Amino acid sequence: MTNCSGVFPPRTSKSSYLEKVKSLQNHIHRGDIYEANFCQEFFSHGVIDPLATFYKLQNSSQPPFSAYLKNGEHFALSASPERYLKKNGNLVISQPIKGTSKRSVNVEEDEKLKANLEANPKERAKAIARFLS
Repeated sequence: MTNCSGVFPPRTSKSSYLEKVKSLQNHIHRGDIYEANFCQEFFSHGVIDPLATFYKLQNSSQPPFSAYLKNGEHFALSASPERYLKKNGNLVISQPIKGTSKRSVNVEEDEKLKANLEANPKERAKAIARFLS
């Protein structure tokens, strides 16, 4: 395998990407959702050294959370400012991203948690800022 030093082209065109962002913003304005994790995927049909490319990704973006996944002959490389999942032995833990709150089995308490989250200006600003930047 040879190391690829070039940039991988995105699988989504710029116009399609912007259309999807606008659609997500419309959902937020309507109140359908308050936050979404919208990622951009890059893909290579060429031959690369996945581990060397992963290290380059780490060095260039220095993310606090990252992942290197090998499934047979397929690899997934990820760099993120937020932790979504954590594996500890056989246990996989989902960790909430900003703008989230714990849930309660008690309906009354759950509604109170929801109201507190909706009323928190800092959490609302974070969710809006993610889609306007």
